[in-house]
Amino acid sequence: MKNSLYQVPDENPDDAGCSQCGAPDILHGYPTPLCNDCRQGFIRYPVPLLIKIFGGAILLVMIWCCISFPSHLSLGLHIERGKRAENQKKFLTAQREFTKAAAEMPNNTEIQCHLALAAFNNMDLSAFSVIAEKLVGKTIGNDLLFQKVDDAMAKFNSYVPKDSMIELMKVHQNNIPDPSFQKYLRSHPDDIYAHFSYASVLFDQNRFKPCDSILKNVLRIDAGYFPALRLMASLKREMNEYDSADKYCDELLRINNEAGYAIASKARTRLKQKKDPEALELALQSVETDNLDPYNTATLILAYHFNGEQQKRDALIEECRVSENETSREFVQYARDVINGKVPFRTQ
Repeated sequence: MKNSLYQVPDENPDDAGCSQCGAPDILHGYPTPLCNDCRQGFIRYPVPLLIKIFGGAILLVMIWCCISFPSHLSLGLHIERGKRAENQKKFLTAQREFTKAAAEMPNNTEIQCHLALAAFNNMDLSAFSVIAEKLVGKTIGNDLLFQKVDDAMAKFNSYVPKDSMIELMKVHQNNIPDPSFQKYLRSHPDDIYAHFSYASVLFDQNRFKPCDSILKNVLRIDAGYFPALRLMASLKREMNEYDSADKYCDELLRINNEAGYAIASKARTRLKQKKDPEALELALQSVETDNLDPYNTATLILAYHFNGEQQKRDALIEECRVSENETSREFVQYARDVINGKVPFRTQ
């Protein structure tokens, strides 16, 4: 029927022969009828050189991505962790993470800026000075970060002696007599380093009231001056002003949540108050936060001693003796002198 919607073809399309050359012998089973020679010719059809080059380039890019991806992922993780720690004011963690990031990208100025800030807030002044020297004359797009680093560089000057102070120290061979020190301070009222140095001398001489007065003046100039806050915490403890001692520790922790020294200082205050279990808990926390600060380790030795844990105390002293260095020797010796009764720590 001519009007049927379905009509049977009049002939098999394969009967028409090869669609390329017209040869009657074709290979059946393919949509396009081709003879064997033509089909093989198409299979072996040469790929243009440009396509080969393009395909090779893509392959090289994929290989390079596979090789470099782990290091890029590691770098990104260190930067992300460092920034998160910085925002949380966990500067020990931030310094560790940005140190690893800087090792992978040493010429990245922004990473160096973050690393400098972390080092400064950890009072790692030797590391800060090295990084700051590299950053002189550099600029970055992050204005806020750059301003923070610039402020830290300005404050850094108050953590090192001025030339005039160095001369005074040379003249007196680092043992400046009281009259000379006071005369220098009168003529250099803004020299924070010198004022703090004199306060340290007064503290060692148990002259607590004048020490307190000078430290308060230092903190009026720079409320976040780390050494003055640390010494104030110790000074107030010696003056039996325990709440005030804690206040200065809290100020240190407000600046740096990982200031293990501040936690250890609180532990010593609790020991002086004979709150030994709480002191031990704080001492353990300080070492967990920063196990490289010998002040924290010495505090834990004292906490073990006053809590009657002599075995742990002696094991930690021995551990310090084996790995002892010049920095830690003085702190550990102080703890041993307290234990042996050579230095009074609290009334019995």
